[in-house]
Amino acid sequence: MQVQRALRPLIAFAALAAAASAVRPADKITWKQYETMATFRIDDRPVASWNLFHPGKKEDPLLLQVGERFLLIEIRERQIFDLDAKKIERHGNELVWRENDKPAKPLDASAWNVRDVGTARRIRF
Repeated sequence: MQVQRALRPLIAFAALAAAASAVRPADKITWKQYETMATFRIDDRPVASWNLFHPGKKEDPLLLQVGERFLLIEIRERQIFDLDAKKIERHGNELVWRENDKPAKPLDASAWNVRDVGTARRIRF
């Protein structure tokens, strides 16, 4: 009986800790829309409807919206992931996405070329 009473606070604490770790706000990423002049091309043709987002002050990774499609671009890792648009929440000009929703396998992308001259960056793949 004494052991059960002593274990109750531990069991309650363990349940709270498990619930807190299941809903981690750290795995949510808020993406802010780039307010910049940029050109986006597919097969050397400009694309009319697109947006580029970045997570706060960081510029890697990037989130590219082309029409209704969202692509997560990890520049350093040279990987691109096709994200499920249904799992992205829109809040004004910002998007919220959970990192746990990232697909296990990236898209096939080859011939990466990244040029960064400070005021401009070009990424080709």
